[in-house]
Amino acid sequence: MRYSILAMLALGAAAQTGCVNNDSPIQIFGMQSLPTTGGDVTCDATKPMTGGASTSVSKGVVTDLEKIFYVRSNLQEVTTQFNGQNYVGSGRNDFQIRQLSYSYESTDISLGSDLDNLGWVIPANADPARTCGTMPVVGSTAISAVISQVATSGKQIQVRVHFKLVGELNSGIGLSSNELVYPVLVTP
Repeated sequence: MRYSILAMLALGAAAQTGCVNNDSPIQIFGMQSLPTTGGDVTCDATKPMTGGASTSVSKGVVTDLEKIFYVRSNLQEVTTQFNGQNYVGSGRNDFQIRQLSYSYESTDISLGSDLDNLGWVIPANADPARTCGTMPVVGSTAISAVISQVATSGKQIQVRVHFKLVGELNSGIGLSSNELVYPVLVTP
């Protein structure tokens, strides 16, 4: 059985409700679909963000549920002076992403939250045009529950996803990014 998943990405200047600002120096700047041609992901924040993307699930296996996320850091590189020389390095202000944090709202299904592990580093002063990578738009536990519910009921389910990056700076200070909010529709 095949299910269609539509992630409507409410992002960009026209849809300010897509990003919830928490004044974090780590910001998820945007998200777009993976290239349909396959191959390596190239960071290009100059391309317009897509208004929606679809993917599918076949026999309970999720495929193509990842999107490109653009991230920026407003933290500054740290300069250390030693013996009259300046040493510039971002070390202490690099952000170690430890987890992807998901929470959900839906009138169709009751879902808790997901914390999926990730091992990324966002350097201090990171530019979103060059800092991107692929991440799932829905957490691993929730997508299984949603697919199971759609398979049982035969009805579509809409979930509003709240997503943020959680981790710490190399200096040990705990930090999370701003929150991205977007709807996901799963249909039979």
